Amino acid sequence: MNRTHIVTGATGFVGLALVLELLRRTDDDVLCLVRPGAQDPDVRLRSLLTAAAHAYGQRVDLDGRVRTAAGDITRPDCGLVEPVRGPIADFWHSAASLRYEESAAAEIFATNVDGTRHALALADRLGAASFNYVSTAYVAGTRDGVITERLIAPDSSNNAYERSKATAEALVHGHAGTATRILRPSIVVGHRGTRAVVGSYTGMYGFQRRLAVFAQSLSARAPQRLRRPVRMLVDPGTPLNFIPVDALVEQMIGIAASGSPERIFHLTNSTPPGAGDVLRRIFGLAGLPEPEYVTDPSELDDTDRAFATGIEFYRSYLVGEKLFDRVNSDRALGRPDAGNMPFPDDEVTAYARWYLDNVQRRRQPGRHRAAPVRSGRPAPGAAP
Repeated sequence: MNRTHIVTGATGFVGLALVLELLRRTDDDVLCLVRPGAQDPDVRLRSLLTAAAHAYGQRVDLDGRVRTAAGDITRPDCGLVEPVRGPIADFWHSAASLRYEESAAAEIFATNVDGTRHALALADRLGAASFNYVSTAYVAGTRDGVITERLIAPDSSNNAYERSKATAEALVHGHAGTATRILRPSIVVGHRGTRAVVGSYTGMYGFQRRLAVFAQSLSARAPQRLRRPVRMLVDPGTPLNFIPVDALVEQMIGIAASGSPERIFHLTNSTPPGAGDVLRRIFGLAGLPEPEYVTDPSELDDTDRAFATGIEFYRSYLVGEKLFDRVNSDRALGRPDAGNMPFPDDEVTAYARWYLDNVQRRRQPGRHRAAPVRSGRPAPGAAP
């Protein structure tokens, strides 16, 4: 009998790529806990997996190795009622709320903290070999400088999302049952080969969406203002820590298979592009001049301030300098250069252009859609 991996959040950006990589890298089965909704969970999952495999240029046979169970991580035992065939391999907890507003803190904590508690209890009950918690490198919050692979208190978080993830990490790290590890992705972008994204648009893509709305609004009410650069309270030298989704899941599975005794792993880019380089490309694709970077809020006019309000969530990721240490990850993977993923200008453009082209394709009248793509809340790291 094959072993079975259990995955929560399998319909999200990272979750879909993780399921496909488990099928590619192992002979094991995969059981996905999918929240019930208007569409049958199994139909929804298979539609999204098929779309992701096609978008990423992969061939995959879902029959026999992928099963779906209705589940809800906000309920005890994640709402799982059907028996699970064993033996159980790794439990991958990727499901999360990507909301960040303080007004939604209770909902966020119910999903990200209580949901993690329920997933840990389920992993214990099923006798899973290990529990892998997909967190975010941005539990670092307002900290700058070298961020090490250690537990971080939630006392310097920028928002409720980061605070909930740090709190959940403490639960996982202190768990006395199933062996646990904490995996911290940074800003996840599309597939290295095709640039594609399936599951949800967050991080850079959420910023592009806000920028497009801003440009359309400005074009309608003050087209002459489009010619003048927007002023931003941003440090153009801030690293934007992009990691392609296929590189991320390859490293997640590699670390889990390594037998490393360490508990916390940064899945980050050691050679990230600077914010100024990325913004120049994104603004150019939106038909806007490169922004002007200032440090004094009094230098912003009404239009600048309106744009700043629209991208308020992203500002904390566009200032400061977080340097994510990867000692544990690189040692587990046996590759000191595993984090080297350069993003020259043409690469940034390719990823950003894929998003814009895909949005345009989806707007074409009468176009058949193989699977829905959610436009999730704009958290930078984890997947829904």
